[in-house]
Order: sequence, then structure tokens, then C-alpha cells
Amino acid sequence: MLRKAANRADVVEDRVLGVEIEGRKVALYLVDGAVFATDDECPHVGCLLSEEGVVDGAEVECSCHGSRFVIATGETTMAPATTPLPVYAAEARGADVLVDIE
Repeated sequence: MLRKAANRADVVEDRVLGVEIEGRKVALYLVDGAVFATDDECPHVGCLLSEEGVVDGAEVECSCHGSRFVIATGETTMAPATTPLPVYAAEARGADVLVDIE
């Protein structure tokens, strides 16, 4: 079920926006005009990507220890993290960003 996560205007290229949806910390991204959503916590040690993350093209890097993930798929591309980053379906609809955390 899609839930409003943010205003579309608040999700911008090259930045991570942290939001909370029903108690779950979610990170929102805009990559080449498309919105994406992942867990906000790096699976390595739980640093918040919205506070410690750097967007580099289609990847996000956790500044705590350098782990990198493909934003669209959650695939790990740089250790020390070995667990993929959970991703959620997201879409922009009008002025809203909607995310399915199921």
C-alpha cells in the first residue's frame, strides 16, 4: 500500500532525505528525475544515510565506513557492508512522493 512519504519538492538530486513512515526510517532519493526509497539505516552498523550518506550518481555511500549501494536495487558495491540495502517501491504522484513499505 502506497503511503505519502514527502512532498515532491523536498526530494532533490544528489541528496538523501530521511523520513519516517509508520515507525520505519526511510531514505528518499531523486536520480535522473525518478524517485527511489531505501531503508535509511546502513546495514553495516546502522548509520543513517540521511545524515551520513553521500549520493554519487546512482549510488549512495555511507560516510561512516564507506559502504556503497546501488540506490535502485540496494545492491552492495563496496565493503564493509555485505548485506544489500532494503529498497521499497516509490513514485512521484502530483506534488507527493508515495512509498510502499510492505
